[in-house]
Amino acid sequence: MSFNVQSLNQVTLIGRLADAPKIGTSAKGTQYATMVVVTNQGYRDAQNQLQTKATFIPCALFGQNEHIAKLNLGKGDLVYVGGSISLTEKGEGEQRQVNFSIRIAEVTLLARKAAPSAQQGQAARPAQQNAPAKAARKAAQTAVKPKAKANDLPFDDEPQDLP
Repeated sequence: MSFNVQSLNQVTLIGRLADAPKIGTSAKGTQYATMVVVTNQGYRDAQNQLQTKATFIPCALFGQNEHIAKLNLGKGDLVYVGGSISLTEKGEGEQRQVNFSIRIAEVTLLARKAAPSAQQGQAARPAQQNAPAKAARKAAQTAVKPKAKANDLPFDDEPQDLP
């Protein structure tokens, strides 16, 4: 029996933005946006207590700045990000550094960061409890998808100082 093995480089994240996306244009005129998505991982420590660890994941999107601006993403917003892992290498020998980032193919706003309430500590009203679900449905309708195919994007022109 023979298998035709294909490679797959696909990442799906749901997390909160560490800060508002940084939007720019490279020296060659390529628009880009960088952002950091924070995800949480649960694990059990030596005492079998449930712990949470935050992971900060750098992400970059190319050629879709107008869509990022339209979404008006901000610090703490809950987002869905789909894309692929990208590695960049600098230096040689002991000075060699390998960094990764996620090359975004799709980003969707799921929910805005909750604004501080004057009624903190009180139970939310039923209408407010459904707000994240309504926001997720609305965001799914306004998902950002690149116009170019993944292999058409100018990744050799990406900024080298991604967060």
